[in-house]
Amino acid sequence: MCDRVAIINEGRIVANDAPEKLKSLILGVHTVEVSFDGGSEGRASDLEAIPGCDAVVKQGDKFKLYTQEPAEVLPRLVGYAEECALKVVSLNTLEPRLEDVFLKMTAPVGEGRE
Repeated sequence: MCDRVAIINEGRIVANDAPEKLKSLILGVHTVEVSFDGGSEGRASDLEAIPGCDAVVKQGDKFKLYTQEPAEVLPRLVGYAEECALKVVSLNTLEPRLEDVFLKMTAPVGEGRE
């Protein structure tokens, strides 16, 4: 819908570019979102142990796995589901959103912003 987006932090413009270019600033971080049929107790720590997975957050009935290498995490995630006899209800890969760019660009130094 728009050609350019400006991100303002503490009254200063910290970024001003096309939405896709802004998203490419943090392109290294992808999200793999998965939901299993059945119990989810204790699964977050198992999922964090998957090679290539940087962090796991449980949101409702879904797990969000943060990774820089989604193509490597996906087959390992499916293998994990097969080993644990879990049925995958949904599986999605998500690229960064403008909200993610905003949070990174406005984070205090040392908390995601250099």
